[in-house]
Amino acid sequence: MAAAKRKLVFDSPNESSVNFETSPNFPKEWKIDGMDIENRIRNFRDELQAQGLCPVGSAGIDPKSKFRTEYRRIVNANTILTDVLRLQQKEGEWLKNASGLLEYDIQSLHARRDHLDNAVEQLKSQLSRLDSSVAILKSQQMAVKSVLELREDEYLADDADSNLPDEFLKFSKISKLCAASLQSYENVKKRNEEMQKELIAERNRQRKLHDATMKMMEEKERVRVEQLEDLFKDFSLEQLTRLRDRIRQAQK
Repeated sequence: MAAAKRKLVFDSPNESSVNFETSPNFPKEWKIDGMDIENRIRNFRDELQAQGLCPVGSAGIDPKSKFRTEYRRIVNANTILTDVLRLQQKEGEWLKNASGLLEYDIQSLHARRDHLDNAVEQLKSQLSRLDSSVAILKSQQMAVKSVLELREDEYLADDADSNLPDEFLKFSKISKLCAASLQSYENVKKRNEEMQKELIAERNRQRKLHDATMKMMEEKERVRVEQLEDLFKDFSLEQLTRLRDRIRQAQK
């Protein structure tokens, strides 16, 4: 047999001795220290809806009982706050995981930067050796070609290679060699300038990403990252590669 339902005395319209709604302590508005609690709850509900969740709707008003209405509002607010807290916990976990991924990206970018620095230095060294080995100015090469073109009719009257003197063939080959060498040199030089621009852009992007990542970290994590940066800043690319291989081997 089901237990008899207890009738609340304040639900009786004839009962006035416990009419708590007329008490001076009964809250007329949901405000604490000037803060509008109802507005905060409403904003939380909108935030949940924006995240694609389905929060509970507004509490229904019971015209027969102010108590039931207030109780439903309290339960409704508690449900919304619980959902918001759960959502914020998920976002906190996501940010923590993202921070770990960003830290790994920073390490990869450091290694990539060192690799680019070494590649640029090697290219500069190669270009310097090329300059000293060729030792032919572009103006000189163009002058040789111009002289050959001016006297071309003398040697190409019947367009037969047999009529070409040895000197013309020799200087023609030298001219072609100079043209090919200088064109290759110009291409290498242009590529070097492009790589320098790419390196500067990569450094700027890396610096912005590094600053943004450091701001997202907690103080303890930020100090740890700074210590690691000081530790690894003098490492060569080969040393970083060996360290990476050792870490991967230890994780297996």
